[in-house]
Amino acid sequence: MLLISTACLSIALATNGPTPDAPIDRDDWTLVFEDDFEDRNDALADWTCFGGTSSKSTGRKGRGLLIETEGGLPEPAYAGAFTPLGGGIKPNDIVTANAVWRIMSRPPADASFVLKLEFKDVKGQKVGEASIPAAISEAREGKWDTTTLEARVPASASSADLALVLVPAREKGTLQLLVDEVSATREAPPLDLLTGAGTFESSDGGAIGWTVYNNALAVDLEGNERAFKSWGPFGEPYAGSIMQQVVPLDKIRPGTPVRFQVEAMTPANDSIAGTGNFPIAKVECLAADGRPLAHIEARSFDPGKGDIPVDRWVNTKAEVEAPEGTVAARFILGFIQPTTESGSIFFKKPRLTVGGKST
Repeated sequence: MLLISTACLSIALATNGPTPDAPIDRDDWTLVFEDDFEDRNDALADWTCFGGTSSKSTGRKGRGLLIETEGGLPEPAYAGAFTPLGGGIKPNDIVTANAVWRIMSRPPADASFVLKLEFKDVKGQKVGEASIPAAISEAREGKWDTTTLEARVPASASSADLALVLVPAREKGTLQLLVDEVSATREAPPLDLLTGAGTFESSDGGAIGWTVYNNALAVDLEGNERAFKSWGPFGEPYAGSIMQQVVPLDKIRPGTPVRFQVEAMTPANDSIAGTGNFPIAKVECLAADGRPLAHIEARSFDPGKGDIPVDRWVNTKAEVEAPEGTVAARFILGFIQPTTESGSIFFKKPRLTVGGKST
């Protein structure tokens, strides 16, 4: 990684992903911004400030960013600062921002501190944003807290700004908050290990890369989408129909998260509502001899846990950490039939990834 540093700012140029021979790791990220407000010449050199925002000498280890505003005014007196992020932001990257802060006086219940990311296109026009408010009314005076925001970069974005905003209260009074150690990292989206098999492409009712047991069929949906339909067999209890795919995980490091995601739906004209049937999605971490070392299972909907949504796609995701000795992952999608009741389930857009962050 090539890193350019000043006293307050670190910008990392975009790096290439791991080569095929590199171990699969969970810490493949790039620092795009870091500031502890310790530049002796200008602690706020990288920030554009608004409202009552200034440098303060009472940070955790030195200086900090003091944000101050007044509540109870006819027009809200927002205060704060923003700065551009470097590091070659790209569409679908996952950006994680952190801010360490503490209150300087007891704030009213309706005041808030907001950590925000604004994404812009090549013309500088905003194309998306993400924000998270911190519950500063619950904070204790003198105690440092950390707020974290994670967001995916929109498709048309080419840059991003990080903003710190103090939102005043309706009641009158001065509100002060001190910020120290702001940082942001970006991470490339994890590679989909199904390598196209998630679109269920086929010409004969099967699907490339998938092995089917009992009843499952690749079908066309509206909008040029494909799905796997699964049902029965209805002649015997404690049965089901599944499809599975085994994916090699070359040199995966122990503790690396293995994640899956899939959408499931039961149609109104063949619904499992009112039955005991349910869908499952499961990932197993396999040893060299094929033994499952660990697994994670999730159900998009379950008749034992409430009403079944009909004609509505439900997104499901889960993850499991790969144990020592993992060489492959088995991804399983299935229709489980405890008795002999009817119904069917459709699956679409399955994804299997390792490392990175869950989104």
